[in-house]
Amino acid sequence: MASARRYYNATVRDLNTKVETVPSNIIAGVFTISRAEYFEAVGEQREAPKVDFGQREAVIPPPSGYAGGSGNGPQDTPPAPQA
Repeated sequence: MASARRYYNATVRDLNTKVETVPSNIIAGVFTISRAEYFEAVGEQREAPKVDFGQREAVIPPPSGYAGGSGNGPQDTPPAPQA
């Protein structure tokens, strides 16, 4: 949503610049094109959405290739010598 708002506001800024500068302001006047208003999010729209996957009490083990492992994982064993 924020990226769409930024895109819209950038487009409005470009339009407003063209409506105010010569020679494009002459064409804008002929076709009655006027300045546009920027979009601003208000209230709850400005806050990031809160996400809850319902796993607050769940204990999730680290991945098996985690470098800070318990010392008994495959990453702690040196490779066997090749003959």
